[in-house]
Amino acid sequence: MDLTFYFCADYDLSFLLAELPGVKLEVVDASDFYIEAGSRDQQTGHAIVNAFTQLWQSHQKIGQTAIASLADVSQAWVSRFTQRWGGWQRFKKILLLLLDSLYSGSNENFTDMSEDERWLAREYFPILITESE
Repeated sequence: MDLTFYFCADYDLSFLLAELPGVKLEVVDASDFYIEAGSRDQQTGHAIVNAFTQLWQSHQKIGQTAIASLADVSQAWVSRFTQRWGGWQRFKKILLLLLDSLYSGSNENFTDMSEDERWLAREYFPILITESE
C-alpha cells in the first residue's frame, strides 16, 4: 500500500531518505499547486502567460500593452519578464508555436525552432499552460 504525505514548509527533509529506506521524496514548489503561494514574480509571470493565452484564444492582437492591461502590470514589466527567454519576440514566437502545437495536435511547428527554443517549448511552457488551466 502506498501512502502519500504532503509537507508544506521550508525545511530540508532529505534526512528522511536515510531514516526511511525506500521512501520516495519529491520536493515541489508550493506555487506548483497554488499559484498564490508563489513569489510576486511567479504570480506575475503566471498572469502574463494567462493573458497571452487569453488573447490568442480570442484571436486578438497579441502585444505587450494588451498583455500588461490584462495582467494588471506595466508594459515594462512584461518586457522585463520576457528577457528570460531572449526578449519579447522570442517569447512570443515560442509561446505561439507551443499554443498552436498544443491545440492542433501537431509538432511540425517545432522544426523551425532552435534547440533552446524547443527545450523551452517542450519543458517549461507546458508547465505554465497547465497551471493556467
